[in-house]
This record gives sequence, C-alpha cells and structure tokens, in this order.
Amino acid sequence: AWYIAEEIVPTKILLKTAKMNKAEAQKQIILKFLYLNGPSTLKETANYTGFPQDETSKILSLLEAEGVIERGRFVDYKPAPQIIIKEDLEELRRMAEITVKKEIIPTEKLEAYYKKIQHLTEDTKGSTESDILKILADCGPMYTLVNRTPTLLNRVKIPREEVEKIIKKLWKEKKVFWVRCLREMKALWIIDKEYPLFHKLYSKKIKINDIDQKILNEIRENGPIATHILARKLKIKTTQLRTSLQKLERNYKIVRAGITTDEKGRPAILWDTTEKFVPKHLLKSAEKISAEEALKKLIMKFLKINGPSTIDEICGWLGFPEEKIKPLLDELEKEALIKQGIFTTTKIATQWILTEDLNQLLKPKT
Repeated sequence: AWYIAEEIVPTKILLKTAKMNKAEAQKQIILKFLYLNGPSTLKETANYTGFPQDETSKILSLLEAEGVIERGRFVDYKPAPQIIIKEDLEELRRMAEITVKKEIIPTEKLEAYYKKIQHLTEDTKGSTESDILKILADCGPMYTLVNRTPTLLNRVKIPREEVEKIIKKLWKEKKVFWVRCLREMKALWIIDKEYPLFHKLYSKKIKINDIDQKILNEIRENGPIATHILARKLKIKTTQLRTSLQKLERNYKIVRAGITTDEKGRPAILWDTTEKFVPKHLLKSAEKISAEEALKKLIMKFLKINGPSTIDEICGWLGFPEEKIKPLLDELEKEALIKQGIFTTTKIATQWILTEDLNQLLKPKT
C-alpha cells in the first residue's frame, strides 16, 4: 500500500529534511557509503549513490577540502585514486602498527639506513672514478651533470668540472652509457653491466619514416656524428631532426656517443649506431635475458635504493603497469628475496622490501 509521506514520516525528520540543502544530503549519503565500504573509487561511489560522476567528484572535492576524506591508494586490488574517510584511515594506520608491530621500522632509522645506500651521507659521497662508478651502480639510472633528481652531483665531494671529466672518460671507455629509460624515457646515465637490462626493457618499436631512415643511414655510415652536422649534411630542419633522433634513440637504434661543440661553441651530442658503439657482449646479453628477468632485477634495484615501497611507487619508477609487476613481486617473494607487509606507517598501502635489508633493519642494537 502507498501512503503520503507526511502521514508516515515523523514530523521532526520532515522538518530536518526541509532545512537540509541538496549538497549536504549528498555528502551524508557519500560518507555513509564510504563508512560501510572503506577505500572506494569515484566510479564505485557514483554507481552506489546514483549521482552523476561529475557531481560526485565535486562533492568529494568539498569533503576533501573540509579534511573529512583523503585520496590515495590504500588497497592493491582497486585502481587509484581511492577515497577513504580520514578517521577510518587513521584507525587503519593504528591497527597496522599494532598488527605488524614487530616489522614497523622507525622513520628515523629507515632514513638513516637508506641515505647511506643512496650515497647521501658525507662518509658515502664519492670523489674518485671508482667512487662514481659505484654510485652509478648503486643508485642509477641518474643525471650526472645537472641538478635534477636523482643526480650524481649531490653524491660527490668534488666540483662539477671534475665530475664532468670523469664521466666523459668513463663514457669514452664505455663503462657508462647515456640512454633513454624508465617511465618518461628520460636520458639518464647507467653503468655498462646494466645496459642489457635497459636495452631489453626500454627499446621501443616506433615506426620510422623515410626521413628517420635517411638519418639512421647517415649515422651508420659516418657516426659518431654531431647533431648540427647531420642537419647541415641532410638539409633537415632542426625540429624535424630532433624528433627523428629521439625516435631512433627510443628504438635503441642509435646512442649518444660523446659531446662536441657546434660553430657557436654550444654543446652538441655525437650520435652513433647502437650496433657500432655498444660492445657486442652487452648486446648479446640484452638478446639473451628475458624481459621478466630484467624487470625482476630492476625491481630489486629500486627496493635496494628506496626501501619499503608500494606497488604504485615501483610501477611509477619503472613505467610498467601493475599487472606486469605484481606477478614478479610474487615470484621474488616466493624466492625469499623480498618481503611484503607494512614496514613504515608513513604509507598505508602494502609495501615490499628486500629481505636482506629488512633483516638488517630489524637487528637489535648490540
């Protein structure tokens, strides 16, 4: 049977409803959903409430501005960002600290431990050629001659000019390489032993056009050759040339082989083909290693440098999706090389850490 609302609903509730505006009502419904369901996506929230997604997004922004909710990644089985009530998040953090208390590592201890690994303490900073090779081996890929994060410059005790001399010497000896890699395919420095990993994982298959092929042929025939010489010889506009060079570099068809200066004294990159410049044993290693094995090695490296890390952080650094990384984390865990859990309360999501580092960090002081 149907009844008129005024006859069934208590007067005080109707009066309260009349005073409440639509936005406030929407807030309460959304908060009720989040209270019952925990970390939820925008889509889940909109689907449950029936509010349009853009309207739901606006309400969530209001709640976030009021400090009632927080966005982030709180569970591994849902896409980010997720939304959670701030009070619930704080309670979960407290619970996490209790449930894995034996493996919670004080923030100060973590920072001190990993600063040493990252060569950011005075006693771990370098000054010699061998020091620089070790820093690149431990912390690369990185920038070397510019102050962008991560950079070699804040890990050494010597002036930039000396760093430049050492890097150029190592580059000439093919002990270091300047390649495009990681998430944004930035040009970063790596040591020779790691070249096969990056070649395997980051060489693209971008389709090349006739101009690209013409440039590649010229580099193959006359490399190492400077950018400005290529532009002059092939009569190609600088913008087009740079686009083609970047494409060929991302395909790992060409590689940075040195630096010279142009007619105006400005630095100019020397280009050569990968097959000519990179030692054959490194190229063979790149062919032999599987992408999965290369990824596992780089996951281990990331965890060695950064310590307890979430899957978002690992994927963000490598530039690979979660569905590619998660099975490899599981494999590494089965091999007892890494451990999963909550090791720092500064991150609520599941973290991974190298087993050897965790054991070291949990060792009692003697």
